Order: sequence, then structure tokens, then C-alpha cells
Amino acid sequence: MNEVLEDVFERTRRLLYYGIGGWLLGLVMMLRLPDADDIDPRLIQEPIQGPTSRGEIHFKYEGQEIRVVPVLSYEINGLVVSHNDPGEWYRFDLIHDSQSINTRDICLIWGDNLKTNAFHHVSFSNDDRMCNWSYGSSVRMIKDNEISNNHLITANDDIREQIANLHVGDQVAIKGRLAYYAEERWGLASLRSSSLTRDDTGVDSGEIIFVESLTVLHSYNYFWALLHQIGYWICVGMISLRAAVFAVPKQGLHLPGFVKRIIAMYKP
Repeated sequence: MNEVLEDVFERTRRLLYYGIGGWLLGLVMMLRLPDADDIDPRLIQEPIQGPTSRGEIHFKYEGQEIRVVPVLSYEINGLVVSHNDPGEWYRFDLIHDSQSINTRDICLIWGDNLKTNAFHHVSFSNDDRMCNWSYGSSVRMIKDNEISNNHLITANDDIREQIANLHVGDQVAIKGRLAYYAEERWGLASLRSSSLTRDDTGVDSGEIIFVESLTVLHSYNYFWALLHQIGYWICVGMISLRAAVFAVPKQGLHLPGFVKRIIAMYKP
């Protein structure tokens, strides 16, 4: 192997280690939750719902028509304790993909569940149907009518971006409509229904919210989420570069331009 390439191959090893370290540290730290004393008082309030006069909403997303049927007006403030991203490859989700209108499912807790630090000793997870939680005998009971899975949809690109950037530990205020919805590819008559009460449990107990306003009252783990993302892309970049260097034949180096520029940085 060319001496310059060997040098690049060895030097990228350190960057790869930095990337792995940043990715792992970010992964652990980005799941932290704030102290109960740092919870915004607005998160103690119960969600507010009421009648709505808004009619059916039709819009296009990724080339397909979306039908939304508002049922109730809805406002909820809560702490994000888990989130699910439809279409993530490792979830083997055959229904949701990049065309799906539901941007993300977030598990929120509020009210009495936030008055002490007991929620720090609870393990939370969620999917596109429900929140799950578990805890040991030393933890007081979590009130299951003050925790909900929120299936978020929107017609607004800016709000969609906000939703995509939510992190565990964020304290949020969401306003919109509890709604039923359908996607053209599955049939506009086949409406998926939202829960209309906080007192139900189990599969399909989550709320479908057509989001009209989203405010992050307090962001908590932004730095660690950013470190996690940067570490990931450093790993991808270094592994790709090392693979390209390893695959280069001894004669006739046919490398992409960006690889050549990186190699040029290491030339003596």
C-alpha cells in the first residue's frame, strides 16, 4: 500500500476512536431526565380538551393525499421521557417509512408523576401505539392517567422539523386537535382513531395529535444529542475512508475527489 495511504489509514484510527467515544457518551447522557425541582410548573397542569369546529383537513405529503378529521381541540404540556421514530431500520417497522405522515411518537408524563424524582427510577419506552414503563418495588406508583403516547402529525414543515429535533428530557407544550387520519396509499376511508381520554390503557390508548403549535419550554439534552450525532457521522466517515483506502489497488489510484483532498492533507 502507498506510504501516504498507510499514513492516512493509521491517522484515521484515532478519529474513529473519538467518534465511537462521542457516540457512546452522547447515547448514555442524552437519556438523562431533569430534576423534579427543575420542572416547569406548567407541566403539572392536566391536558385541556374541548369541542372543535374545525372541519376536515386535506393536504399532500410526499406525493400522497392525507385526510385528517379533527375531533377535539387539545393542549398538553409534558416531559419527553421516550420517543419513537417511525421508519428506523432497526425497528423492522413494515408500515411506517419516509412517506408516513406521523413524524414521531413521543411519550409524555405530567402532573403528580413529576412532583418527585421517582420518575428517575422508571424505565420508559414507546412505539407507535403505546408507552411502556417499568420500575422496582422501591418506586411509588406511576399514575397511568398522567402518561401518554402521542402520535404526532402535522401539515406544517417547520413544526415537522421541530418534532424531529425533540429529545428525551425536553419540556414541551403542544397545541392542536385530537384527530383521526388516513393516508391515500392505505385508503382515505380507513381512518386511524385517536384515544379521547387519558384513562384508557394498552394498545391504541395513545393520542393522535394534529399539531398546530409546538413550544420547547426547556431543552435539556441538546448538547449530548448533538455529540451523539456528530460521533455517529465521524464513525461513518472514518470507516468509509478507511474502507476506500484499504480497497485502493497498488497501481492506478482511482479515488473520489473528496478522498484525494483528504489524502492531500496528510502529504508531507
